[in-house]
Amino acid sequence: MFEPKNITKSHIVKAVSRIESEGVVLKPSTIWNVIINEKTYPPKDILRYAHEEMNGHFKWEYTGGETTNKYLKKLGYIIKKKEMNPILDLIQRYKIHIKNTELKDEVYKWEIVNTYKGRPNTDASDFTEELKSIKFQNLLYHNSIGVINHLAKEFPVELSKDFKFLLNEAEPIQIRLNTFAAQTLKLYRKLEETLGTHQDERSMATYLTLHNPDKYTFYKSSFYKKYCKLIEVNSAKAGQKYIHYLELINDLVENYIKKDTELIALVKTYIPEQYNGENHMLLAQDILYQMLDKQSDDPTEKLTQPNKSDRHYWIYAPGEKARLWDEFYDEGIMGLGWDELGDLNNYDSKEEIVSKLQELENTTGSKKNDATANFDFKQGIQIGDVIIPKKGKDKYLGYGIVTSEYYYDNNRAEYRKCRKVDWIKNDIWIEPKGNIVLKTLTDITEYTDYVESLNKLIGIEMKETIIKLEINSNKPVNQILYGPPGTGKTYITKKMAVEIIDGNAPENREELSKRYEELVTSKQIQFTTFHQSMSYEDFVEGIKPKTEDNKVTYDIEDGIFKEMALKASAKKSSNFEEAYDDLIKALQNLQEDYIVLKTKTGKEFRVNVNSNGNLNLFTTKNINKQGVFTKNKLGSHFNGNQEFNGWEGYAEGVLNYLKKEFNLGHTKEDNQRKKYVLIIDEINRGNISAIFGELITLLENDKRAGNKEALQILLPYSKKPFSVPNNLHIIGTMNTADRSVEALDTALRRRFSFVEMMPKPELLKDIVIEEIVLSELLKTINERIEILIDRDHTIGHAYFINVSNKEKLKETFKNNIIPLLQEYFFGDYGKIGLVLGEGFVELVQPKTNVFADLKNYDGAQDYNQTTFKLIAINDDFNIIEAIQLLMPKTEAEA
Repeated sequence: MFEPKNITKSHIVKAVSRIESEGVVLKPSTIWNVIINEKTYPPKDILRYAHEEMNGHFKWEYTGGETTNKYLKKLGYIIKKKEMNPILDLIQRYKIHIKNTELKDEVYKWEIVNTYKGRPNTDASDFTEELKSIKFQNLLYHNSIGVINHLAKEFPVELSKDFKFLLNEAEPIQIRLNTFAAQTLKLYRKLEETLGTHQDERSMATYLTLHNPDKYTFYKSSFYKKYCKLIEVNSAKAGQKYIHYLELINDLVENYIKKDTELIALVKTYIPEQYNGENHMLLAQDILYQMLDKQSDDPTEKLTQPNKSDRHYWIYAPGEKARLWDEFYDEGIMGLGWDELGDLNNYDSKEEIVSKLQELENTTGSKKNDATANFDFKQGIQIGDVIIPKKGKDKYLGYGIVTSEYYYDNNRAEYRKCRKVDWIKNDIWIEPKGNIVLKTLTDITEYTDYVESLNKLIGIEMKETIIKLEINSNKPVNQILYGPPGTGKTYITKKMAVEIIDGNAPENREELSKRYEELVTSKQIQFTTFHQSMSYEDFVEGIKPKTEDNKVTYDIEDGIFKEMALKASAKKSSNFEEAYDDLIKALQNLQEDYIVLKTKTGKEFRVNVNSNGNLNLFTTKNINKQGVFTKNKLGSHFNGNQEFNGWEGYAEGVLNYLKKEFNLGHTKEDNQRKKYVLIIDEINRGNISAIFGELITLLENDKRAGNKEALQILLPYSKKPFSVPNNLHIIGTMNTADRSVEALDTALRRRFSFVEMMPKPELLKDIVIEEIVLSELLKTINERIEILIDRDHTIGHAYFINVSNKEKLKETFKNNIIPLLQEYFFGDYGKIGLVLGEGFVELVQPKTNVFADLKNYDGAQDYNQTTFKLIAINDDFNIIEAIQLLMPKTEAEA
């Protein structure tokens, strides 16, 4: 029998004593610990043992977090949040990541290791061919491969001896590394080469790994340094990094990977032919590489608002003669050329970029300026920096603010090295002196007079930029406000929605409501409520019956979420709504039966309006109806989505008519820079899996359109690709009195940030009604509810916030507080009386002689017990006296 409320402090003390004396090993908690006798313990295990001490049943049925912690808090124990282990967090994120990628991008490393294990064979008769036959792919720089193959061709005997020494396990590894580096350099100098050999620690690590993957693994200084920073250890000096790296890798394997059976099983599932679950060296390397180098979010870095003093100003050329400026502006990015270099993540230093450029262009020229532009594009530019695009020697084209780290976009045909930029202005400003720097990318920050002149010339407004950057960086795209009734969730939701869109929100309630309604009207904010019968077809899309001209038709209809996503995805804002509505009014007032329009090729067709406000389409001269153009689909088509397969000509004909007669057009405003907010009230009342369906994954920030790991799916009804744009925010609300956060759909909990909204009695401290301090009143009521039920069923301050006299106080109890308590306690008026006291609840004595006589029936008295009932709150009810009875007595009164 589970009786958590009967556990006392004595039971806890006995449980801890038993755990300590018997040396019981407890299961570690995920987030919280309870402090007992200056030691920390996992709360659920402590309560399991305490429950056994109390009634002999070793059990604890509640989930973790506040649901469990409240029982320990009530007994006076302190709950403390655990410090998170960054390595465990790294591995957990890796598991989530490979569930999406299934290791398809990285399996090649295991394949190479399995193919070339034990090689190179230093005793091969033709060592030149032996080395050349190994396909290193991207595990080595091109320069490294080129040099080592060149040396193998010119000095096969000498080089095979150098490799034999490098691979000789009888020698200390530091001596082997130093000797190999020195010997290959010596051979290279015999060829009268003056550049470096590129036989660095990364190269030697690759040779060692292929020869003996059970002991070694691949290395790159970039993720080695990030890992050192993550676990707060100093990185080693140059030449000693790989040995230190191997120590860290071995620690990662022994203390984490070997013990993580879930991780091992997961990797075996995806690459069973390449990974047997025993050798973990390559897996350890893959975790560090994928999580620290390949992923855009570096867990060792916190995104912070740059100080003005840290912000840099850059002059930038968007392609030759600024030919890509319009494209970059529309897409909200900046790109860099030198595409033959590939991804800049493959280079650890500016010197490596110089070497690659010299190799590609077959030159010994310095290439310093070109390498600097590439290095600065990846490493120099920071989030928050100002980018000023230019054209030629005398024209500035605008300015923007960098909003992302460097990333490489394989989907672009050219200029694949990218950063996201919030372009603020787009125009032409002439440089008075006519001598803008010619380089592709130039940091002008230190030239303060020049920067100040550009601020004045272009009108760079940093205040606006900072607000936008804060919103982009810090506001989660998916949030849920949860708490008991009356805690202000509705008001805060409105305020948050306005803040997301405008950058700030009016403090005045009336002004806030006015602005909120304006944004609802413009459809930047939409509101819906989930309920038990809400379905995917209502929310995303489905086939719905319609009556048009007294006939039932069936069409695929977009739900509120898809409608809003399409609107947010449009590149430019438009006046389509107004133009279409004007067309409908004109058609409704038309004396003729239809209007005649033309396709682009000159073919005539006709349209009129049906009873649903959509357009009937007639394509033939005998006026037979061929189809219907709905407002939503026409608008979507105008915004660039493919909606009318085979009917595009007619749709364009309607849109051209709208442009000509009703001034339909796109504004200059970039719609994708605007924010949209969908508010879902009572989100916990819907069946999340059924409503969101396969879209639940697309809600994640990094899976949204425009982000690095963007995904799209094929919708089941329309068979069209769909993705969730990154400028669409979702705010949900949930009432914890209906359902706890722990009971929510797990998939939803993983993808939303949760904001707790609890009662704030302190907001009522200045409201006093005939010596009744409302803050104390609310505290008293909630303390009693928390003991009888839990904190999720407390009562919010919003019910009392507008109470100004005793009549309004009476109305609040009659219409809000008492109905809530009736719901909470399922009509148990005795418990309601424990909360409100004898001023609100009275005793009902059992009636005498109520039953007919029946001999030998002993249970009649069980049906006629003392009960309680609510006192009617009518005109004669004295609310002040009732509340005085409710409030706890002081020591003097007692």
